[in-house]
Amino acid sequence: MQTELNSDLLPVKSPSVIHWPEHPLEDLSIKKFEDFSDVRAIATEWDALLSTSETNTVHQLFAWNDVWWQTLSGDRQSFVFALTTGDQMVGVAPLMLSVQRKLGRTSRVLEFIGSGSVNYLDFIAGPNKKQLLETIMEELYQRRAEWDMLNLQHIPETSSTPAIIQEFFKHRKIPTAVVPVGSCPTFICSGDAIEDIKTIKGKKRQRSFNHYLRSGQFEFKICRSMTEIEAYLPAMFDQHIARFSGQARPSKYSDPLQREFVRTMIERLLPMEIPIFAVALFDGQPISIACGFHYAQKFTGYLLTYDEAQSKHSPAKLLIKLLMTEMINKGVTEFDFGRGSAEYKLRFTNCIRENHAALVYSDRFLSVLATIDQTRHQLTDTIKTKIKENHNFQPMVQTYKRISRKIRRLRF
Repeated sequence: MQTELNSDLLPVKSPSVIHWPEHPLEDLSIKKFEDFSDVRAIATEWDALLSTSETNTVHQLFAWNDVWWQTLSGDRQSFVFALTTGDQMVGVAPLMLSVQRKLGRTSRVLEFIGSGSVNYLDFIAGPNKKQLLETIMEELYQRRAEWDMLNLQHIPETSSTPAIIQEFFKHRKIPTAVVPVGSCPTFICSGDAIEDIKTIKGKKRQRSFNHYLRSGQFEFKICRSMTEIEAYLPAMFDQHIARFSGQARPSKYSDPLQREFVRTMIERLLPMEIPIFAVALFDGQPISIACGFHYAQKFTGYLLTYDEAQSKHSPAKLLIKLLMTEMINKGVTEFDFGRGSAEYKLRFTNCIRENHAALVYSDRFLSVLATIDQTRHQLTDTIKTKIKENHNFQPMVQTYKRISRKIRRLRF
């Protein structure tokens, strides 16, 4: 299917100039939390600081980190740091350490807590972010014998974090890279709710709505209580599992722990009215379900499912339209679809942001392997481009295969 894009769809670029604070903090100290249970003592300060941070998303709330740690951390180790000046906490590094297989090599990897399960992550820091991050990086540099790789994923492109990290480690001759790791389609609201709602209406989606109205009883509802939500959670997980059945990578909700994480997260945040759980019902049965979060005047999507038996009538797109209308009327400044450029997201998008990862290699050999792997991917992309442009590509394919064989022998 051809993707429908708005004519004004443009990527959002990072600021070209970063203005660092002029007055450094004094008497700055840093503390490491070896046990995550001890971090709960600073939960209130954590969230207060987050509200002033350059990156302030629902995935960085202490509750999100706490639930993720209790549910999905497994054998990972806490590597959380808190920075204070006097009695005031001014920065948090929500990190964890785990042993992973990277490029054919067993490696000790430092990541943000929750990495892989979220849309956005970053360090939590108020004013003087450059000084705070440099203090954290200096601590990690002094502890570089304890880790092989920093793999800091899901950093929004508007964050200054990657630039600070790259500058810091460049001066210490530690291999560092900043790479794009996926797009985040978003609908930026204009402030005129009537006009914004008009832009998300489409003839095809209206036909879908008319079909359900003519054929039976259609209902759109936002669940307000945990009892309501729990009535539809099994259907949401089942729909997601069915969608990915038979594919190389099955639904992660086949794992009971992933299902428990979603349920517990919703329950934890519901008293703050952050979770948005929307259901489209046809003749009393859920044909599409969406779970997202309303935080800091923004909506961030997390999970969208639908009944595949109803796919020809596009129930998920219909639900998205109704949910967007609901959230625009609620006064959100943007409707963020989260990571991934699925076709249904691009239909409603007027902006695409890019997430970045900051990669730092304490292990030099791992750095060499990463460089080789990056070169291989660049070569693959070049060959694919040339194939499209020129049918006389056989010599290039043979060259690629020969280089790939050499790389595999070197890595394994």
